[in-house]
Order: sequence, then structure tokens, then C-alpha cells
Amino acid sequence: MHKNAAKLLGLYILGVIGYAFFVSRFTIPVHLTVDEELYISMARSFHYQGHFSQGGTLLDYTCVLYSMLLSLAYYFAGPEDIMFFFRMIGTVVMLSSVFPVYLLAKRMLGPGGRDGKTIWIVTALTLFLPSMTNAAYCMQEVLVYPIFLWTAYFVYREIQEGRVLRISGDMALIAALAAVGYFAKTMFLFLPLLYCACMIWEACRQRCIAVWKKVALFSGIWAILYAIGKGGILWINGGIAGSNHYSAQFSRLFPIDWRTIAAILSCIVFYLVALCFYWGVLPVVLPIADRKAYSEQDRGFLRFLLLGILILVAEIVISVVITEEGKVLLPHKLLYRYFQMFELPLLLVYLKGRERFRLPGWIWPVYIAVFTYLGFYFAAMGDRQRIGIIDAPIFLLIDNITQRFLPHFNILACGAAAAAACFMWVWHRRHRVEGYIRWANIVGLAAVGAIFLINLYQLPYYNNQVAMGAAIQEDAVSIAEYISGNGLENVAVYYLDAQKAPYGRAVYAYLPQEVIPVAQTELGTLTGEYLLISDGEEGTGDRVELDLQVLHVSRCE
Repeated sequence: MHKNAAKLLGLYILGVIGYAFFVSRFTIPVHLTVDEELYISMARSFHYQGHFSQGGTLLDYTCVLYSMLLSLAYYFAGPEDIMFFFRMIGTVVMLSSVFPVYLLAKRMLGPGGRDGKTIWIVTALTLFLPSMTNAAYCMQEVLVYPIFLWTAYFVYREIQEGRVLRISGDMALIAALAAVGYFAKTMFLFLPLLYCACMIWEACRQRCIAVWKKVALFSGIWAILYAIGKGGILWINGGIAGSNHYSAQFSRLFPIDWRTIAAILSCIVFYLVALCFYWGVLPVVLPIADRKAYSEQDRGFLRFLLLGILILVAEIVISVVITEEGKVLLPHKLLYRYFQMFELPLLLVYLKGRERFRLPGWIWPVYIAVFTYLGFYFAAMGDRQRIGIIDAPIFLLIDNITQRFLPHFNILACGAAAAAACFMWVWHRRHRVEGYIRWANIVGLAAVGAIFLINLYQLPYYNNQVAMGAAIQEDAVSIAEYISGNGLENVAVYYLDAQKAPYGRAVYAYLPQEVIPVAQTELGTLTGEYLLISDGEEGTGDRVELDLQVLHVSRCE
């Protein structure tokens, strides 16, 4: 026991050290207005002003835990290394996923023999998943990932020990994790709904009416923690209900008509097909098709995962896709980062049944359908895809090859894959296919490793070269030192975007004040003592000169 704990801790420490070198190659945050800028602004304002704000406006967001965690960096770091400390906090948190993964794998696969080795392989694999490279970004997913894995572990333990319909300590832990997850990222609202749905499903199957007591107690614990959290945020903000851009965004969902319903259903289909492709088809399809070969406990856990994916897909499509893009039939990107937390539990379910799987003939039409659908999707979208750097690495890679090297590569690749599946279907009907699942597993593992290695290069390259982060960070640190050296910490800071450096506004991450964007036409309205930052009137392509100006009211007049 102690030997395994030492090995696990050693694996974690080695992972943190390795990722420390990786994240040290990054400079500026590349997400502006929302995401990284929002979370860092909340962290800075919490540390310096004791409330949550951005651009001088108090914020009314429930997802504050990650920003509170980031704010710890201000106790140890200065402008020159604040981003490194932010990323190290994310690294320490996200890589802690190895602990729940190990415990879940040990329960699902058993501690001895061949499966004992598999436990360590899966645990080590956690550190080499492309999703882990998200630790280089100040995004809430780095906190949500381990929270969900701990939740999955306690859910499986409750199922395995036959306490699904009985009140237990695990139920209280799951309620607490669901509440913590919600205050880490709002989309975690799906978890309490999922847990209650699974309890009701099992109660109907076993005809157990008394389950309402457990549902009520679980809901009560979550509601109390929710009330405490909301009250705490309101108290931190001095009793003032702040601004929340998601409230206005959500209003775009209305009025609900037949186009809204059609868009929701169509986007849900896209997400389900895209996720099936992303997870390699077999690890999703075979456990569903061969679910009767699993034990009752494993079927219950598989049901928990699949129902969770369905609920989360519906939540993301309704609350994010439709409200951001409008009533579209096809979204312009796959937000895989919301679903990456399911990848390891699904992998463990797949490995649990790997010895019993037989390749069915109908698997080839499934492949054909997936590749054909994606081919039509790419053809319909054309050049309208807008994939974020961490939204979906595989789709990002396909889009980069298509846009930069080989036009229509995405469509051609899907067509070639569908044609290969057609050939294998014909071959399967005439010959017995041996060892395909094993080779598919090897190819899948190689693909994961390849994407991981590509991320090790492409992510810092994009950050430092494409976004010109190295040059921007150098100037941003100089500006921060100028502010502290001249006692200007309480002076308002504005940023004038001259469109020479699209990411120049990332200076916000290095200053003690909030950076407020201002347009050229608004300069005449600025009053009082302030500091104006712009990305300069001239750009050199590989170097950004930030033009620093300190203006007073008398000079403005």
C-alpha cells in the first residue's frame, strides 16, 4: 500500500516537474475579453481589491473558485514571472488527476496480474494526454478535470458497493464535489441533474419508491452549499449584484420557435458524432453494443457516463452554441474541452471489457456514417470554422493543414477514411478479420501520442511567434516596472488598440490595475490622471513596440 502510494506520488511529482519545463516556454495569455482575461481579471481584483471585477465593473459570476486559486500567485510572483506561476498552479491542479484515475482504475480493473500493470499504464497515460497540455492556459478546465474524476470515483464506489439507492457518505461527497464543480465552472450544473437521474433510473428498475429520501437529501445538501457559495460571492462584492454577460447572452435563445428546436437537435447530432470520432469510435460503440457482457455495476457506471454526456451535450448546445452563434444547424467548432473529463472513465470501461469484445460486422457502417457526416460538415462549413487553440486539438490540426498546406484536406481525409471503411466492410463479409481491435488500439494510442507531441510544439509556437507573445511580454514587464517605480499603482490604465499587435492587450495580465480598452474616439472623454497604453503606430512583424504615455488632465486639455 505504502509502496504504491510512494510510486503514485513520485509519478505525480515527475509529471509536475516535466510540465514546469513545458509551461515555462509560454508567455502571454492568448484569450482576450473572456476566458483567460476574465479569470485573470477576477483573480487580480480579488487579490488587490477584495472583490471580483473586470474593466472597473463588478462581476456576478458563480465560477469564482479557479480565479481565487489563481490569486495565490500574486503572493509569490512579480510581473516577470506571474504568468509562469499562474500556469504552475494549473499544472499542479490538473496533474493531480492521476490520483483519482489510479483509484478508479484499481477499483474497476482489480489490483493484481495483467490488470495490475494496466492500472499503472492508464495512470501514467494520464500525464501524456493532449488534454493535459491545457495546463498551459488559465482556463477553468484545469480545475474541473480532477473534480469530475474524483466524482466519477465516488460514483463508481457507490455503485460497486450496492449503495445507489441508500443514503451514504459517498452521496454527501458527491454533492459537495458537484457544488464545488459548479463554482469552478457553471456548466457543472449537469452533474447534480445527472446523479439524480441515475438514482431515479435505478429506482424505477428496482421499483424502489423510497429513493425519494436520498434524492431529497442530496438535493438539499447541494442547495445549501449553493446558497452558501452565492452568499459568499455577494458578501465579497460588498452586497452589490454585479454584471454577468452570460445573462444577456442567454436571452438570445428566445423566442423559441421551430428553428430553435431544429438548431438544437442538429447541433446535438453534430456533437454526438464528433465526440464519437474524437474518442476513436470503438471505445464508445463496443461497450454500448456489448453492455450485457459487463457486470451490473459496470453497466450502471457506463449508464452514468453516457447519460452524463447526453445531458452535457444538450446543456452546451442550448447555453453556449445557440446563444453565441444563433439558430445555426451546424456549429463553427467543437468545444471538446467541456467533454475531455469523460475520456479516462470511458477508457477504463472499454479496457474492462477488452477481453470479451468481438468485432461486429455492423461496425463498418458506423465508421462510414461518422466519416461521411464529418465530410459533409466540413464541406458545408467551408472556411467558416473558428476553432480555439484549446477547443479541440484534432479538429484544430485538421483545420490548420486545410487552411495552410492542403486545401480541402478535411473533406479528402474524411472521404478516404469512409472509402477505407467501405473496403473493410466488404472484406469483413468475405473473410474473418483477426486482431483488428488490437491494431485499432495501437493506432489509437499512437494517435494520442502524436497529438500530444504536436501540442508540445504547436502551442508554445503559437503563443510566442504567431501571437508575438515573447515581444509583448517583454514590453508588458517594462510597463509594470514603470508603474511600480513611479508609484502609479492607483492610476487608471487604458489600452488603445491600434491593430498592429492583435494580442497586445494581453498586457493586462502583468499590471496591478485593471486595463480598460478605449477607442480612439473616446480619448477626449478621459479625465483625471491616467496611463494610456497602445500597441504603437508602427509594427515590425517580429517585434511589438508598446507606446507608453502618461497623461494628466492638464495635458489632455
